[in-house]
Amino acid sequence: FRSGPYSDPIRTDPDARWTKRPGERAILGYSMHISTDSKEKIITNVKTTPADVRAHEEMLPLIDEQIDNHNLNIKEVSADSDYSTGHVSELLETRSIDAYMPLRGRGMKGGTSMFKYEDFKYDKERDIVECPAGKAMHFMREVPDARVYRSYKRDCKNCSFIDKCVTSKRTYRTIEISSYYDVMKRAELRNNTQRYKEAARLRIIGTEPKFAEAKRYHGLHRFRYRGIEQVSIQAILTAICINIKRLAR
Repeated sequence: FRSGPYSDPIRTDPDARWTKRPGERAILGYSMHISTDSKEKIITNVKTTPADVRAHEEMLPLIDEQIDNHNLNIKEVSADSDYSTGHVSELLETRSIDAYMPLRGRGMKGGTSMFKYEDFKYDKERDIVECPAGKAMHFMREVPDARVYRSYKRDCKNCSFIDKCVTSKRTYRTIEISSYYDVMKRAELRNNTQRYKEAARLRIIGTEPKFAEAKRYHGLHRFRYRGIEQVSIQAILTAICINIKRLAR
């Protein structure tokens, strides 16, 4: 349901929520989460949520349903960056599940010429961050799930790298170090392996096309019904149709 002068989310669909993608106008709707098995490319689970529910919140429930419904012994999962958070990665580690997910963008806005998150070295024992110029950045404050470090103005003022580090009129740089730093470093190492490339390929050819098929051939770009229960039924029936076509090939 698209936004417009006659839109009223309370009267038309109290369960739907507003969402907006970069470069697009806001729409009132839902999100559909699916899981597939890597071998047969069959949809094994469908979950529909209001559009404002963050994808990573559904990661563990989807896995739990796979285990309960299909008695699966899950050792690896692959998903896009919307599901990639430190909290989710930590919980997957406690279950001995290897996660292959792109890390969310942590670089500096301003183009590829700017220093990225990985160009800064975190020294946990000394509680400092070393910038690309070798200068120490000191602890500034805590924010939810992270510690913020800031450089000294005197170090940045005459630094030859300042054009690659700071885009605003400020003469200093800040950087957030996640509370899940160690977990994300291990995820970064996994993402540099051949297995990560293989898992990403399986997701691209197995899972992602299901969304395009649902929208293009089954009308799921726009739900026919209103209310989370009715919308969920349409999503499940659509997944069944896609699976039947897959099995019939």
